[in-house]
Amino acid sequence: IINRAVKQPIKVLLVSIDACRFDNISFQTTPWISSLRARRYLNCYSNATWTIPGHVEMLSGEDAVKYSDILFPDGCTGEESLLWARYNKKPDFIQEYLSKKGIICCAFVGGGYMGEDFGFNKGFDVYIDYVDSVDKRPERDDMIRLIKILNKTKKSYFAFYHTYDVHGWGRFDKQDTTKLIGMEWRSKNGETERKRCLNSIVIVDENVKNIYESMGKNSYLIITADHGDEYTADGKYIGHGGPQRESVIHVPLIIYGPGIEHINISEKIYI
Repeated sequence: IINRAVKQPIKVLLVSIDACRFDNISFQTTPWISSLRARRYLNCYSNATWTIPGHVEMLSGEDAVKYSDILFPDGCTGEESLLWARYNKKPDFIQEYLSKKGIICCAFVGGGYMGEDFGFNKGFDVYIDYVDSVDKRPERDDMIRLIKILNKTKKSYFAFYHTYDVHGWGRFDKQDTTKLIGMEWRSKNGETERKRCLNSIVIVDENVKNIYESMGKNSYLIITADHGDEYTADGKYIGHGGPQRESVIHVPLIIYGPGIEHINISEKIYI
């Protein structure tokens, strides 16, 4: 895809659904994504169990374990992660390579550990860190507006879309009566944390569809995640960031676009 983009206008959308485990993607939860005649990797894994190292792998192709002394300190705090980012102890990112090739690079990210303070903006021409809120999030419509502007340039571009919509307990709205009690959410209708997460990814499916379709012809879509999440059998949230359990490191990887064969690949790979 990159080689083609250097020779002719190619548009690539990389979607990172933060904390989206492999089994979150299904015809019930993501009907549009699941209907794509795409290349699907059935055994794709992340070496990481939380956001920063997961995206180091995703955007660089480097094994995060190589940076384990920095990325996995015992009791790692936000301040320690920020210190690591400011000293720029990262490998080169794909957007840096693409930018040098004259490809426009833009990103919409969901804040937190993906904020500019953590250095992931390196190489992007535009890096918009939208703030999560209980309101209807504007990032999809803003990104579509930007993509329409990029389409008019007739140049190749790489767009990175990161969302926390399924992270932890998923998406919330103003009418939500749910309250946080310890590490568990409880709602009047008895909805579990796992159910809330699966309900939230339906919104991601719609957002990705609208963004991708706004790109027009000659566009490629890559969907993956930095890590997964763990729940109990009855749907209570456990989390991530700890041991490399199957549900935490098994992530989706879907590639779709012109010339991409429709195939399921069972070979084990890493993001």
